Amino acid sequence: MTHILETLTWAMQVDSYPEPVMWLGTRKVYRNGPWNGVQYTGKPTLVRPDTIYDSKYFNDGNEVYYMIFLLNKSKIVRMTMNQTTNSQQQLVWLEAKQSWNRVVSLPRDFCDGYGACGPNGNCDMKKVPSWECLRGFKSKSPERWNALDYSDGCVRNKLLNCKNDGFVKYIGMKVPDTTNSWFNQMVGRIYMSE
Repeated sequence: MTHILETLTWAMQVDSYPEPVMWLGTRKVYRNGPWNGVQYTGKPTLVRPDTIYDSKYFNDGNEVYYMIFLLNKSKIVRMTMNQTTNSQQQLVWLEAKQSWNRVVSLPRDFCDGYGACGPNGNCDMKKVPSWECLRGFKSKSPERWNALDYSDGCVRNKLLNCKNDGFVKYIGMKVPDTTNSWFNQMVGRIYMSE
């Protein structure tokens, strides 16, 4: 039997609000999240300003790109796609050790993988268990959640009531997939479609 290895790719998804996405064949395995004006919402937060490289994001509606450039030309840096671990790695050469040092690896953990908790779910590796439904939602498939399969996500506890229901503010979360959304640059908001 021949095993066909699926191709791992990293590309800018431009059919919605643009964001970098990692694909394994035709399956989305990681997304950076949309640009928030400073960085991608799913990018690892650096403790200190990056001294190795900087980046520039450009989107005028007709053209979009994300460019990374070295700040310190004496450093040797590379980005690789690791087909064994289905990850993108950013490495810097350490001359003294004569080896590559991994600076960033994406996805960072299980929660960072695409769709880890399904719709209306939240994954936080600092909590046990790591998965939970957002406030006002419950597991769509409790049996599957008990079997540690969270991909079905969560559904509303009760029907939406526009008079009594409101919004809940969440901080530090990656914005949901923007494939079925549009961006109003005049207002600076992302709108999601059902």
